[in-house]
Amino acid sequence: KQWYQRRVRAAQGGAAPTDMAGIQDLIDQSLGRFAADRVGMPDYALESSGGIVFTIGETEPYTKDTPWMGVFGISIWKSCKTPRLAIQANNSPGNCWSFFGDHGTLTVQLSAQVFPEFFTLDHIPLELAPGKNASSAPKHFRVLGLDYGNAPKGHVLGNYEFTKFPIETFAVQQNPYEKYFRFIKIEVLSNYGNKDYTCLYRFRVHGKPHDIDTYNG
Repeated sequence: KQWYQRRVRAAQGGAAPTDMAGIQDLIDQSLGRFAADRVGMPDYALESSGGIVFTIGETEPYTKDTPWMGVFGISIWKSCKTPRLAIQANNSPGNCWSFFGDHGTLTVQLSAQVFPEFFTLDHIPLELAPGKNASSAPKHFRVLGLDYGNAPKGHVLGNYEFTKFPIETFAVQQNPYEKYFRFIKIEVLSNYGNKDYTCLYRFRVHGKPHDIDTYNG
């Protein structure tokens, strides 16, 4: 018991709770921090922090299995899972941006001009996937920094393979001109075998903002 209280005290930076309610609060706080982040670095692509989907280029969203929407019971159009899902924190099964085939692009306007250092790709745990099938998960992908949103060419920051489900963080492989970027583009080059569609659950960008004023607005 004394050992446990010392660990709790160290985690809190103060006195350890002496009742079960206090211990439960500490557990809840720890679980909340874990669920909220899991990588321990700010995500400058995150929509709720100011990230914006700038363009998906010529990528075709997958709508085959999405429900029809209607008015007064009459089907008018098919719903479409927005690419904004790829920069949001909710990774519930099925809550992903899906697109036709195994190639797709997503350009994100970051919440600040950032010197990129790491990227993180999220998928659902295999245990939660139907039949434990990850065929729609991205496999090979490339990340580029863009000088502006519609730049025809970008600065390749790295080529990667996603292998560690459900979350894997990748270091920038090259940035020879040591540039800061406001626009980052991910190009999905293959998936794990699904010929119909690919699901991108979340793409994160980590690094150093150019300055505090830029990050704050």
